[in-house]
Amino acid sequence: MKNDHSDENRKSTCPAPEDIVACLCNEVNFPEKEALEKHIETCLSCRALADELKATIQALRECPSLQESNVNFAEEILKKIPGDAWEPVASPDFASRIRFNAVLRFAAGFVIIIGLAVFARLWMQGLSRTTSSPVIAANVVGKSGSIAKNRADALKDTLQWLASVQEPSGRWDAVSWGGNKEYALALNGLALLAFARNQTAIKGDVSVIDRAVKYIVSCQNDAGLFGEEVEGMMYNHGIVTVALLETYAATGAASLKAPLDKAINFIRKQQLALGGWSYVNRPGAEANTSVSVWQLQALLLSARLGWEDRDHSLRRGLLWLGSMADDGGRFGYERPRQAPEGNATLTAMGAFCMFTASEMKIPCDKNMMLQLKNALVSSEIEAGNTDFYRCYFRAAALNASKEGEHVRMLAELQHSLLAEQEQSGSNAGSWSPGDRWGSTGGRIYSTAVAALALEIN
Repeated sequence: MKNDHSDENRKSTCPAPEDIVACLCNEVNFPEKEALEKHIETCLSCRALADELKATIQALRECPSLQESNVNFAEEILKKIPGDAWEPVASPDFASRIRFNAVLRFAAGFVIIIGLAVFARLWMQGLSRTTSSPVIAANVVGKSGSIAKNRADALKDTLQWLASVQEPSGRWDAVSWGGNKEYALALNGLALLAFARNQTAIKGDVSVIDRAVKYIVSCQNDAGLFGEEVEGMMYNHGIVTVALLETYAATGAASLKAPLDKAINFIRKQQLALGGWSYVNRPGAEANTSVSVWQLQALLLSARLGWEDRDHSLRRGLLWLGSMADDGGRFGYERPRQAPEGNATLTAMGAFCMFTASEMKIPCDKNMMLQLKNALVSSEIEAGNTDFYRCYFRAAALNASKEGEHVRMLAELQHSLLAEQEQSGSNAGSWSPGDRWGSTGGRIYSTAVAALALEIN
């Protein structure tokens, strides 16, 4: 079977395919996993292989015939390969190099049939192409092959799933659902935000929201920071502050005023001299668009809700953010034209903040506004699995721009998300964390962020 990731096409420094499988299945220790993930991020060949393997892993985990404990995984996998799919290109001793471990480790089946990854991905892409209608109110074929519901019903199922996995303490155990412990509080914030932005949830899921708020507020320290002082603390803090501000706006809960005062002051204190934010405010820290946008969202929301822009933090932040855009309206990470992961997501994030500021009558350069609107249409989006994070910010920016073309693009984006929602099984209503951030956020991330994108109208 022809394979672009065959031994002769891979660098000698690349990990073996079975090692990538073990990494994706969390079957290696932390140092090994960290080293493998860093390599995969920087190696195009290994990243492509990892994406194919992720799709295969998910397809296998969701296959009903493989759910029984007595199933021979390798045998069942081999049955699903088309008879004409094999071409003798592997070396004769290929099978002897495969590590047969316990059934639940999956590795045996994956390494034998790397080509199944291509088949699975093409099948999923084909399914997506069959549901490209921009009319998102209509029923579409869902991920499991059954009929997906319309947007309102899909969101209802999503919030029901999120509510069902919330613990009595109000916490979402994001780590158990595949999330990174360092960002667990941010993932809780995203889940709360999905409820806070849904009017039906505000009226009907009061206990879910109350428990989540109580848990999150209990994680605030005396300085105002939500969560621990870890490398990614400003992601946690910014996302949680936005979630609590949205909850405050929706419920008017007076008990949130004091925690939010402290949280907003903490954001101001963490602002760097040039106006942006980094992961941590320390000597030599360099601001970046990804972290800064969440802080700016919090400041924009707080200004709309009556908080004073002390020290002109909001205006200074917007000026810094504007300096990150190039002449074409595309945003960079730490400077214009610098985008290690591509600029589509960064451009959507920056545009969303600028459009929101413009709606609030905060002076913005009109020429830049035009460039941003054009950049949203022309931003090149890499092919492959859905990027939920990018989908959310593109949806938010397209909605905030108020352009006719953008309305159509928003409808198509939301329609594609509906087709990816789980329609059956214990995870019905959620989304599989198969994108580039799935290993960091897990299923709580993918489900909450997909819901946020669908809630925009």
